[in-house]
Amino acid sequence: VRAYPEKMTWKMDVSGYVALLILLATIPTPPIVVAVTVKLSEFCALPTPQNKCISVNKTDGYRVACSNGFHEEYLAEDYFLLQTLMLCHWPLDYFDPDVSLRPYPKLTKLMITKSNIKEIIGEFPPFLRNLKTLNLSHLNLERVKPSVFRYMSSLEVLDLSYNKLNYLYPPTIEYLPKLKQLWLAGQSWFCKNDLFWLLHLPKDPLFNFKVMDSNRMICGGYKYPGKPVIPVLRLLSDLEKECPSSPPDNCVCTLDHIVHGNKGASHYLHPMITVDCSYRGLKMLPKKLPYNTTTLLVQGNQVRILF
Repeated sequence: VRAYPEKMTWKMDVSGYVALLILLATIPTPPIVVAVTVKLSEFCALPTPQNKCISVNKTDGYRVACSNGFHEEYLAEDYFLLQTLMLCHWPLDYFDPDVSLRPYPKLTKLMITKSNIKEIIGEFPPFLRNLKTLNLSHLNLERVKPSVFRYMSSLEVLDLSYNKLNYLYPPTIEYLPKLKQLWLAGQSWFCKNDLFWLLHLPKDPLFNFKVMDSNRMICGGYKYPGKPVIPVLRLLSDLEKECPSSPPDNCVCTLDHIVHGNKGASHYLHPMITVDCSYRGLKMLPKKLPYNTTTLLVQGNQVRILF
């Protein structure tokens, strides 16, 4: 009769022990903090890959910097609470956030810099919805697909400076309702109407952010190289408004060159504009021409009175 209660007691002890083991297994083990003698930013500023990761525990969260890819000790499940991650000297020419960042769903700040990354594969996935700062500067990005940030609903700061971008279409940033700061300097922009959205900030209700370094954005390509982006875009926008392109004139206006003016201000730009009204069947010249038109082409018309 006594054996049965004893047997029951033994079963209860084993069950409790197993339950305790399961409970302990679900508690994250605190990550081992590796003492570092340099800051994370200094670590990634080193000119050569370090082939290791370093970490530091701050009051605002745990931070890790990895050079030349991840390393085994930082792929453990212990790091799923990691909030700040810096990657530099990435070993590949592409980066797949869905694969590489899956162990770190709690990230709020991500920096990928000083690498030869030319392309972001896919999109930054929904599990990074808490991300507030994304730094993709000093890479070799040649284009950014419009949908790459579509799930970044909490992003407040986006740094795309010092890449090889020539254009950035508005849909790319329309997915970022909380964006406050955008950084774009350090690349050769194709200065044409594709970038007119820069002139509408912050008046456009779709864009509540500010381009923090717009005064350092430079035009590149075959036209206006070395000229500041925003003043050139203003000239192009004014030309589009002033050009007599509607009937009956149907002229075509081009901003051929831009030279520095002589008003004593280094930022003053002097446009050189061609208005082509050739072979339009005109009997009189357009009533109004764009400001500072330097060349007017009217051959092939029936104009009898010039003034």
